Amino acid sequence: MRNCCIFTVTAFLLCSCAGIMSVEKALSPLSLDAPVYRVNCGEDTVYRDFKGYVWKPDRIYDENAGYGNLNYAWETTSVRYNLPIKNTSRRKIYQTESWGSPHYRFNVENGRYTILLHFAETFEGITEPGKRQFDVFMESEKALAGFDPIRESGLHAKAIIKYFPDVKVEDGALDIEFIPTRQQAIINAIEVFRQ
Repeated sequence: MRNCCIFTVTAFLLCSCAGIMSVEKALSPLSLDAPVYRVNCGEDTVYRDFKGYVWKPDRIYDENAGYGNLNYAWETTSVRYNLPIKNTSRRKIYQTESWGSPHYRFNVENGRYTILLHFAETFEGITEPGKRQFDVFMESEKALAGFDPIRESGLHAKAIIKYFPDVKVEDGALDIEFIPTRQQAIINAIEVFRQ
């Protein structure tokens, strides 16, 4: 299991044993305005959120584009634009998802990165904990084991963000894999910041 500090972000607040702090403070000195990548998984168009942040569309991995899902297929994306999402002002990134066994690759310079993974359980067939579980690997190291979005957030259609500082890349590509253990794995959005 990846040895790092993992926070659950709710309503743009990070909850840790040290108390509550804003995402902006927790990511400082990272710039929220200048991520290396910001991807809206399952979406096929560029999205600009209320803060003006630009989210790239999902895509199959293309070395020239510099990012994408190695397991991408339009049939393994879902869009639920009419579903209200709790706990966020960026509802649109949680109304789309990539599901199955997503494997995202980002072309990056070698170094250390902070990763934000955005989740919300939006499938109408899963409304209680224990129905969906999956593992997440970053650079071949397990970052989350048996992750259950509803158990973590407490509700169906409630946004949460998992925060992973200090992810080391040594091969010019950041790989994030989602491995289902019960039902399919899901991911709504990914942000990658250089440290």
